[in-house]
Amino acid sequence: MEAITIPQTQYWQLSLAGPGETVTGLKDIAQSIFNVLTTIKGSDPLRPTFGSDIWEYVDLPQAEAIPLTIKAIFEAVQNWEPRATITRIIPTPNPDGQVKYTIYWTTELGQSDTIITL
Repeated sequence: MEAITIPQTQYWQLSLAGPGETVTGLKDIAQSIFNVLTTIKGSDPLRPTFGSDIWEYVDLPQAEAIPLTIKAIFEAVQNWEPRATITRIIPTPNPDGQVKYTIYWTTELGQSDTIITL
């Protein structure tokens, strides 16, 4: 088993990229946002309200699903990742009926990054 070097920073977590990897800074926040948005509420038994409701809108027509999904993204990030503030979400529908959401966010330090979810 490979040893993990613990970063000397307040915020860090194990990376989803591979075993033994860690993320810090903006990558830590981006991964946290990804985790919040891809977790179905109720699926974490120790935190039953953790996650988002975006899954509830998958089978709705795009005209209904897009605004509800955007609202769910804003609410989930606001509740579970206080280090990030969403500044804009751009939905991009494709001909197959899927929608990609580009999420722009910033931190209290004025740093910003982008995360794209499917």
